[in-house]
Amino acid sequence: MKKSLTTTLILAAALLVLILWNQIYENKIRPTKDETTEKAKQLVTISQDDIHEIIIERMKNPPKENSETEPKTPPQKPEFETIHLKKTGSDWSIASPLQDRADHSTVSTMTSTLTTTKHERVVEEKPKDLETFGLKTPWLKVTLRKDASGKPEILLMGKDTPTGYSCYAKLEAAETVYRVPKSLRTNLDKDTQAIRNKEIVTLLRPDVSEVEIQTPKENMVVKKDDKDNWTLAREGLPVENNEWTKTLGAILEVKATDFVSEDGKELARFGLHKPEVKIWLRSAKSQIRTGVWIGRTKEKDKEKVFVKREDRPVIFEVDKDILNKTLQPSSTYQSLRLAQFNRFDVKRIKFERKTETLEILKEASGWTLPANPKIKIDTGKVDTFLANLQDAKISKYLPPKQKSGIGEPELTLRLYEMKDNKEAEKLSLKFGNRKGKEISGERSDLTTAFLLKLDEFNKVGLTEKDFEQIEPKKEEKKEAEKDTKSSHS
Repeated sequence: MKKSLTTTLILAAALLVLILWNQIYENKIRPTKDETTEKAKQLVTISQDDIHEIIIERMKNPPKENSETEPKTPPQKPEFETIHLKKTGSDWSIASPLQDRADHSTVSTMTSTLTTTKHERVVEEKPKDLETFGLKTPWLKVTLRKDASGKPEILLMGKDTPTGYSCYAKLEAAETVYRVPKSLRTNLDKDTQAIRNKEIVTLLRPDVSEVEIQTPKENMVVKKDDKDNWTLAREGLPVENNEWTKTLGAILEVKATDFVSEDGKELARFGLHKPEVKIWLRSAKSQIRTGVWIGRTKEKDKEKVFVKREDRPVIFEVDKDILNKTLQPSSTYQSLRLAQFNRFDVKRIKFERKTETLEILKEASGWTLPANPKIKIDTGKVDTFLANLQDAKISKYLPPKQKSGIGEPELTLRLYEMKDNKEAEKLSLKFGNRKGKEISGERSDLTTAFLLKLDEFNKVGLTEKDFEQIEPKKEEKKEAEKDTKSSHS
């Protein structure tokens, strides 16, 4: 019995040791081992944030692998392009073969891929012939530096593996050839135009305070006030934000699809000697005024649109949508809303006519008629009136110098809100001088008169009776009571 107990204790102790060892191995030793193994697969040791200089030497005409069915083509003399990128602060720029801003997103993807991609396996430790892997004359050579004086890390990349899903690579300072994901080479093998920043306008939307657009038919100026409201400055009219936002976005976000000229000398070739559209953007913050010219050409029924900034020689090809947006007349942006307000903020409504004045007041209990408290106001009818007023559309604006012809108004409509515990007039509308199926009008915040269709006017030119709450007749009350009793029984 004693011997059996001893054996059991020894086995239990051994099991405990095994459990403890498994815990230590799984939680400490194995993760460290795996981490070390994964780290050893990393091709580049420099971190993404530390990279401040990149030199890409790419073969523009890498040899093609001929299949058995394709005729063999003679080898071509390799042609190379070298791109030098530098980082200043958080911005990347191209130092050569030309000087320009680099696209931050593109370069960020390149550096991220470089610093996170691991090799798939070792192909050869000490290869005798690098030509086999396309590494004697590399298809791609990428040099990374922390700074000008630091030791560079240089990665060479060659041809595809037989499967086509991977390619060969090695570090210049080492002999080992690796198999790496083909996506690594794809993300790095970009020409100068692919890396260039394709933004044409550098102003941010919140900074733009004025836009002037000159077309063959008119010159339009759109201004923003300190409350971020846009108006057509020459007409003194409010802007319809939905339409204007689309056009402003098209101007600010236009991107180059191609860089067609670096010196900007052949303007006629791109339709820029007599631009279709000229745009000036002004920033109130910096007082910068940016000019953008848009031209177009047509060859063999194919239309192309080009853009040039006033202060830069480079000419860009762009999508023609920018031309369609900026050629729209100023009338496209006129807000035809009769009134703009928040109906939930309205505290008082006043109707002034030649013979009477009607006031409706909003109190905690609902809408009331101060002049005659006995009359009950139907809140639903007031809400409908305010909604109709918000939805009403002006049929057209009169020319700026043409007066509406309103002498003594047929109706003056005023809305009041509470501001700083004081009642303030939010809106004032005057109507009069009927013309067929329209009536002329004026608004307190507009210098231009307008016409409103009588159908729209009749929805907002209401009287006291239109707001009264209609009490149900005695017979209707009795029927309602009967229905209630029968439903309970």
